[in-house]
Formats: sequence, C-alpha cells, structure tokens
Amino acid sequence: MKIPIPHPALETGSHALSMTACLLTPGGRGAVATIGIRGEIHRLDPYFQAANGRAIAQQELDRICFGHWGAPLFEEIVLVRTAECEAELHCHGGQAAVDRIFADLTASGAQIHSQSDWLLHDKLPDADRLAEECLLALTRTTTQKTAHHLLRQCRLFPEAVAGLANLNPDEKARRIHEMLAWSRFGVHLTCPWKVVLCGRPNVGKSSLINALVGYPRSVVFDQPGTTRDVVAAETAFDGWPVEISDTAGFRQAAGQLETAGMALAQSRMREADLVIIVLDATEESETADQELLNAVADPLVIRNKIDLVTHLSGSEEVSHSLSVSARTGTGIPELMAAIVERVVPAEPNGHTPFPVTRRQQTWLQNLRLG
Repeated sequence: MKIPIPHPALETGSHALSMTACLLTPGGRGAVATIGIRGEIHRLDPYFQAANGRAIAQQELDRICFGHWGAPLFEEIVLVRTAECEAELHCHGGQAAVDRIFADLTASGAQIHSQSDWLLHDKLPDADRLAEECLLALTRTTTQKTAHHLLRQCRLFPEAVAGLANLNPDEKARRIHEMLAWSRFGVHLTCPWKVVLCGRPNVGKSSLINALVGYPRSVVFDQPGTTRDVVAAETAFDGWPVEISDTAGFRQAAGQLETAGMALAQSRMREADLVIIVLDATEESETADQELLNAVADPLVIRNKIDLVTHLSGSEEVSHSLSVSARTGTGIPELMAAIVERVVPAEPNGHTPFPVTRRQQTWLQNLRLG
C-alpha cells in the first residue's frame, strides 16, 4: 500500500535546490532494496538511463520504469516516480549496490537521511505520516505477536488522531489519556522488555540466563567474580520480546574490576522493566541478599539450585519466591510465565489505538498539555 507523504519544504519552495535520499527497506540482506528520493529528481538523469528513453521528469506518475544506473558498469534498477518531486529506486538488495547509488547521489548534492529523519518533521503529524511511522516501526518487530499488534495500529492510531479534531476539549483529553495509557506497551513492541538478573556470586545467574534463552550465552565457572560485565541476550517468552541481562555478582569483598562491574549492574537495574533477584537455595540468606531485597522495588525473587536440596532454607521475607533449577530445567517454564505476567500484565484489545514510538507518545503528551 502506497501512502503519499507531503513534503512541506518542497511545497513551500524553501529548499528549492535540495535533494534528499533514504534507504526505505530494512537493514540486512534482501532481494530488493528501495531508496526514496525527494527534491530535484532531474539530477538523477546523468545516472539513470530509462529503457523508454525519457527523462525522469517525463515519466508517468506511479508507473514502473525499467532502466540502468551508472556507466560503463551499470546496475539494472526500476524507478517509480511517485509524485512531482519524489521517486523510488528499486535496486539489488546487496549492500554494494545500495552503497554505489548512495555515492552517486551524494556526488550529485543529495543528503542521505535516516529512516527517522525521512519520515519525521517538526510539524504535527497527519494521518498519512503517522501511518508511515507505524509501518516503519513494523519493520523492527521481532515476533508475530508484536507484529500483529503493530499492524493494527497502522490503521487504528492514525484514525484515532484524526478523530481528535472533532471532539470537545474534555472528550479529547479523555481519548488522549486512554491512548497514552498503552504507550509503554506500544513502545515495547519494537524495543524488548529489559529483565536484569542480580544476586551474589555463584548463585547461578549465568546458568539461569543460559537456561532461559536456550543456549550458552554466559560463561559458567565455579569462581566468584566470573561475570564482571553485563552480558545480555534477547529472546521471546510467549511471543513477547525480552532482553535478559546477566550482571556481576554483589559481594563485599570485591576487587576493583568487580566493583566496576557491580556499579554497571546497578545502572542496568535502574533501567530495567523487571529485576530478578537470584538466591542460592542451598545456602542461608546473607547480608548481601537482604540488601538487594531492600534496595529493589517489587523484584521477582527466585531460589536457584533447587535440585540440590531437600528443603528450602532462608528467611520468611522470601517465602513467596519461585524455586528453579537452571541445571535440570525444573521451574524454568514457570519462571518464564512469571516474567511475562510481570512485564505484560495486560494487553490491549484489537480495537484500542495507542502510540507505538516515543515520538508519538511525546507528541500526544504535548497535545494534551496544549
């Protein structure tokens, strides 16, 4: 579906001599790459030779035009003139082909924009621009479930924003509030929920992250201080993308390098959507355990190494913890379910509009205040 994007600068003539370009297709390998062009598209004539012999400005709108790019070694491409001052180039999806065309565009005076800069301008977004932004976000989803939610917003959110103009101030404020209530959920459709494992050394954090993601991501070694940096891995639980971080163990008798690792771990914990405190089921709780329990607001507490004990030790404060074994897999499915329940306690129905980017969220917030 082609959604036209008006370009204010071109309409007003304030940048009459400008030309901008952007790679519109997602990064990585692909059969075809699409490059968008705006501005004085006739500057492409020295590089593009149409099979029909016409100049770019003479090509019919929204008609496919086959041709060659460059000489003497040329690239076969397809050009589509989508508006008076806009065109799309469809070339081979390899990076070499894209880089070559970008080099020629830069030589002709074009500015290469990121996808965000290409779509977003200082003016308030209209429905078409919001739909384009949602489609761009759709390319960054990593699971079928998040893609389904975002695909619905390509229609629902722009329609809801357009409908705000017909509401009285009170109803408008109520609708904006309802949309913003799901903004955190919307942003996480393309940005995984951040889950951080923390605890004393050798409680099994590294083994646990390996069990959760299903492959060896962290080094496992029976020596305090093995993990001195933050090791992260992305996975999905029940279709929800999650980034799990394995942090340095917290202990008092730590060296300088371990102390730096602990500081980095604390930084990750502050940014996390969920902190999991890992305890050792084979040992009594220590001061470091209690300090963590007191320092973290609403953590998910688990006791690892349950396969090595016949009864649980520890204080009553953590009696509601989950019991797992990273080695045998006992309790791992229950832990995954608990993580999902904490990071996604609810999901919107298929008719609820909400913002899916931080920019959309900020724009709605400003609209409510204004």
